Amino acid sequence: FPVTIPQGLWPSEQSVSPAMLTPVAQQGFQWMCSDEAVLGWSLGHYFRRDGRGRLQEPHRLYQPYVLETIHGNVSIVFRDHHLSDLIGFSYANMSPDVAANDLCSHLLDIHAAQTAHLAENPQDQPWIVTIALDGENCWEFYPQDGNPFLHQLYRRLEQLAPIECVTVSEFLTAYPPAETIPPHQLHSGSWIDANFTTWVGDPIKNRAWDLLSYRDWE
Repeated sequence: FPVTIPQGLWPSEQSVSPAMLTPVAQQGFQWMCSDEAVLGWSLGHYFRRDGRGRLQEPHRLYQPYVLETIHGNVSIVFRDHHLSDLIGFSYANMSPDVAANDLCSHLLDIHAAQTAHLAENPQDQPWIVTIALDGENCWEFYPQDGNPFLHQLYRRLEQLAPIECVTVSEFLTAYPPAETIPPHQLHSGSWIDANFTTWVGDPIKNRAWDLLSYRDWE
């Protein structure tokens, strides 16, 4: 069987930091993914949304960025936190067709914003909307492990002419990043509040990490 080499990296809990970039590039990864809030901290920009969840300055989120390292460049995309959390925490409480229609309506809102943006900035490239969530967290709360919702969602996406479903690699091949984040400027954090406090910080967790670091178990 042919060997397929992964092009992209899903960091644990979408956690990133400047220190990880060199080994990521050394392993040959072309891109990785993190969270909207990590991008905000990296750019010094707060992503504001209206009551429906629509972003101000959405072009900042819906584009790939490049991180330069001595071992080559690594592209990075940042997920739409709001849309991802709707799947992760809200849609399980709706009927599959209502949930799928709601998500698609958000995507159509983003497409309308993209159309307006490109009319004023024709030199810019199309947007990529990244939806990403922990694969094991939410489906147990959905009827039939989310199958009815996912079938409805993909059926609706097939019917949305302005929206095209692509992989990150496909998008990057067609539209390489036009913006750079200096490696030292990449914010260290995860998808949870753009930090690591879920896993480290209080005395008990710090003690657990200390125990894991011990090599002398005898």
